[in-house]
Amino acid sequence: MKKVWQMIFAIYMLTASAHAGVGNNISADTWVNSMYQKLTVAERIGQLIDFRVEPTSENIVDIIDDITNNHVGSVTITGGDAEASVLLINSLQEHMKVPVFVSADVQKSLNLPFASSTQLPKTSTFIKANDSLLLSSGIDQISGIYHKLGINGSLLSLHEMVISDDGLILKSGFQDELPTYFQSINKQLQQNQIVSNTDFHFRFSNDFVSSPKAMQSWNVSTWKDKTSELGQYWNSNNFSNSILTIKSLPEFPENEAVHFNKKIVNPLLWKYLQYGGVLSADFDAIKKNQYSNSHAEIVRSLIKIGSDKIVVSSDIDQVYAALMNGLDNRYFKQNEIKGKVK
Repeated sequence: MKKVWQMIFAIYMLTASAHAGVGNNISADTWVNSMYQKLTVAERIGQLIDFRVEPTSENIVDIIDDITNNHVGSVTITGGDAEASVLLINSLQEHMKVPVFVSADVQKSLNLPFASSTQLPKTSTFIKANDSLLLSSGIDQISGIYHKLGINGSLLSLHEMVISDDGLILKSGFQDELPTYFQSINKQLQQNQIVSNTDFHFRFSNDFVSSPKAMQSWNVSTWKDKTSELGQYWNSNNFSNSILTIKSLPEFPENEAVHFNKKIVNPLLWKYLQYGGVLSADFDAIKKNQYSNSHAEIVRSLIKIGSDKIVVSSDIDQVYAALMNGLDNRYFKQNEIKGKVK
């Protein structure tokens, strides 16, 4: 895992988790390495899963079972109610060997996703008011609620990169709104020790080539030419330290996944955009368009193209089994998993 994310997670652990027993004099690398050595292979595999949940009094027991049985490393709350979510968080942090990293998917609002949560003004109200003190007060208020509930991260699902044969198109949920709104939220949440991330969707248009082998001539220079307007916007919003989520993939044979990494993911993200965050893949969204590939084939492809974690809201047992099977049958190596877990 990238150094910046080792530092973010370790800072969270040093400041917010008594369960882990982390002393303030322990460096990020030391803590990460120590915890990794304590995990079984099954527990390491579970760290690669981000489980999207909507906790309620009716389903909380099933959610806890799914998380503990599959050793899930991170949870994203997308709805449900506050009371059930608090019960979930407290239960997980008490019983899991590695404290689960909990995020709230807030879309483009400061409000938490719970139906019963206290409502701050709507996004449009903050934007029309254009009052930095009002916005700052709202961010501080929601940050305090995050800390009380035990939520570590805020997920703003606002941006999308669409790749086509012609290049890359950027779509932003903030393009027609106050430009500083998103930057203000991002910066102040981080100052308040909340990990603020953009779930930056990375998808492919219908006209995109069906096989990565058709892109033999594409390289870093090709991406630079086709994405000339992206670089400045990308850097000004600090997307290099965000979560980037692959939402769709052209359907290609599993054995082309490594080629896909070399021709698209590596030159575009790691080299041209200098990406240093966590690359995730939305299994459920991708599965909808992968009619001929099995659960196992899709999961293995997602690891091979460079994904650090698999986001899943259903079929979690099958996804976990596919990851274990991939490791057992050497579709990917221990060192690959080690880097992603760390």
